Amino acid sequence: MSLLFAFVLLLIGLVLLTQGADYFIANSASFAEDKGISPHIIGVTIVAFGTSLPELLVSIVSSFQGYNDLALGNIVGSNISNIGLVLASSSFVFYYLIGTDTQPNADSNNDSYVMFSAVLLLIIFAQDNIIDSTEGIILFILYIVYLISLYFRSENKKGGKIEDDKTSYVFLIFGLIAMLFGAQLTVDSAVEVASQLGISEI
Repeated sequence: MSLLFAFVLLLIGLVLLTQGADYFIANSASFAEDKGISPHIIGVTIVAFGTSLPELLVSIVSSFQGYNDLALGNIVGSNISNIGLVLASSSFVFYYLIGTDTQPNADSNNDSYVMFSAVLLLIIFAQDNIIDSTEGIILFILYIVYLISLYFRSENKKGGKIEDDKTSYVFLIFGLIAMLFGAQLTVDSAVEVASQLGISEI
């Protein structure tokens, strides 16, 4: 495979990932709103999971194919980008274009503590240069506990229910399928590009 063709496939894979994520997020959020779930809970669960799903799928595919460095680099790199780029850009837009500072509420502050705790735990687990299955299970269980706490928190903040939009289900499934194909294509082409350029997968 030529380097140019690998780059083209990588681009196609990224487009499938991003567009699939857009469909998945929009229609998952629509489904949640239909059920009367509060906007904040939608943001920290469905939207957050949806935006992380492309990275998750890429990391899963990478791990199954034995590209562990690519999987870890993808996870850490995406979180650095989310915190350093997305959060900073949002603050910039609010202050310079809208003329106000961002005003996080109590829920946002609590979620920030959870985020930094998760990062700290990852740093501790990575001290031996290995993230083993036990540590992965611990992180997963803590995430489930966090989701359960969000569920009980949302019970007191539900809005009114809206009539279901059946098309949301179709586009949600379409988005998920697009991300699955995009993840596979992204991993294969990224590994090929890294191999031809002689750079590390991570």
